[in-house]
Amino acid sequence: MRRDGVAESEGISVGDGSGPDGSAYGAARSGPRHRRGPAHSRSRRSSAWSRVVFVAMFLAILGSTVMAIPRADGSQAAVAHSWGPVVGGDEFDAGLLNQEKWLVYDGAGHDGKGVRSPGRVTVSDGVLTVRGDAAGTTGGLAMWPGRQYGRWEARMRVPTGHPDYHAVLVLWPDSNVWPGDGEVDYAEMTADADEAQFNFLAGPTNTWVRGATKLDITAWHNYAVEWSSTGMRGYVDGVLVFEDTDVTHLPPGPMHQTIQLDWIPYTSALPTESSMEVDWVRMYALTDQHQP
Repeated sequence: MRRDGVAESEGISVGDGSGPDGSAYGAARSGPRHRRGPAHSRSRRSSAWSRVVFVAMFLAILGSTVMAIPRADGSQAAVAHSWGPVVGGDEFDAGLLNQEKWLVYDGAGHDGKGVRSPGRVTVSDGVLTVRGDAAGTTGGLAMWPGRQYGRWEARMRVPTGHPDYHAVLVLWPDSNVWPGDGEVDYAEMTADADEAQFNFLAGPTNTWVRGATKLDITAWHNYAVEWSSTGMRGYVDGVLVFEDTDVTHLPPGPMHQTIQLDWIPYTSALPTESSMEVDWVRMYALTDQHQP
């Protein structure tokens, strides 16, 4: 996860008490020079050492304080639109993936291309990372079960990578019926993109409804979706960027959160290594909607 504090320190110069010509400050320069005795030398060395120890302790305390600063969560749709308490999700703070929450993919890749391997999904320092290698071996995971209607928000960034790797935050039908029961890609981008797409598949008509928002995908952003009986809405950093109010497009049943780095070999037979990082995923209820 991102650390927002940076500590800098200035060097401390410890003098030895001598003047620029080698004479001792305070000594009569016209008289004979007096050699500093052992006790005087030890005293000054002790003083210098004390200062070094003090500076080291100060920097250690400062460093631990900086590291303790909570990570920034940025502008959230949940805050901007008063979505209420979190009812599910994952902060990825446990040091490893919570296997009770997530089903990690193990099998063929997207559309049968490449492989999805559990070894490509890791959690470290409070961040979930999904990596794809140069052979098309990548990863994905799903939070089961889903819900009908609700709000989901995730904080993600995608380091610059290969255009055939797609980072996707998805709502997928619990029924696994596709395309009939729909698909909501509330954040999708190739690893070299300069925009985030909202791609909504209206299952009953098999019609894609799309939107795109220009941004720096390598920076942390908050992507969110609100699914209600009146439509589907998408947000980036708390701002509404997508809306479809045609209720005939809405999915017919529960959907669940997935996180996927899909290899879709459009541009070349083999990609270069790429990744996606997710700081957290949070779910919110729609209190005025039926929750199955």
